[in-house]
Amino acid sequence: MREMRGLYLVGSYQGVAPAQRGDGSTVPGMFKLSVDVAREGGRPWPRDAVFFDMDQETGEPTSVARVLEDDEPDIGSLVAVKVAAITTEGSKYVNMRAVGLLSLAAFIPA
Repeated sequence: MREMRGLYLVGSYQGVAPAQRGDGSTVPGMFKLSVDVAREGGRPWPRDAVFFDMDQETGEPTSVARVLEDDEPDIGSLVAVKVAAITTEGSKYVNMRAVGLLSLAAFIPA
């Protein structure tokens, strides 16, 4: 497994939904955070990053869960999601795990 940190998804916040396995069943305590990032030509490109609501070691809420609980961004507002991109050996697929969330509305004038 290879993990790359320090990557950001910046785009329009689209909300949170329970994460699902390939068979359609939900993963307990895991959620996906959706962001539309700009694509060439200006079309939205939906990207998801998964996160757990509780830290599996400490039992405390994760940083992303705390932000969403304290002040969830409005749908469509500009956000930056810090992600860890994780790949497994021999796989071309990249899983993105959300490790931070920042609403950019306070920093960018309307």
